[in-house]
Amino acid sequence: PTRMDVVELALHRPWSVHELRDALARTDSEFGFLLTIDDKVVVSHYSGGNGPLTRFRLFSSLSKPLTALAVLLLVQDGVVSPTTTLGDLGSAVARDATLWQLLTHTATVPDVTSDLYFRRTPLHRFRDVARWPACTPMPLDDFVADVATAERAAPAGGAAGVPRYNNTGYDLLGYAIYLATGVATDEFVRRRVLVPLEMHHTGFHNDGHPAE
Repeated sequence: PTRMDVVELALHRPWSVHELRDALARTDSEFGFLLTIDDKVVVSHYSGGNGPLTRFRLFSSLSKPLTALAVLLLVQDGVVSPTTTLGDLGSAVARDATLWQLLTHTATVPDVTSDLYFRRTPLHRFRDVARWPACTPMPLDDFVADVATAERAAPAGGAAGVPRYNNTGYDLLGYAIYLATGVATDEFVRRRVLVPLEMHHTGFHNDGHPAE
């Protein structure tokens, strides 16, 4: 079975610990799995070279909850509010989008992350990028230029307030964190979330590279 087979089956019926251990032992995926009950480790499984000290990357949509948390910490600090727009922070792109709209996928901004990057990049490139820590982050100026080009060429359709899943919205939230603090998103999350929680083996996939 694959990793997703285990997940899918687990959603359909209760599993005994023995069954879970047996299924994990037969998976062909590279991942780590940890199950605790009442603070006690019940199942611990690592494959594909992973181990207890493997540094887990916050890649792709795994980064979204922590990006959202980072924005909400800035709201709590009084640095921004949910109605702050990117234009208020000095952005030249998506100026009318509020932080709340970006958080809730209700902003009308072009999804260049999906349309330009994902669909035009061979799958094997993403497999390579996903491997820790070999990844060179895109320069910030290039990302902003791509959004600006997309806005001029084909403004996003739909009305503000209507949910439309948009990966670029969360990239723009990362940009907002940088504009509001002068600190790159990965470093802000490390300081305000990961270090206080003692999550020393978790980080963004571009850790170790100079922040753009």
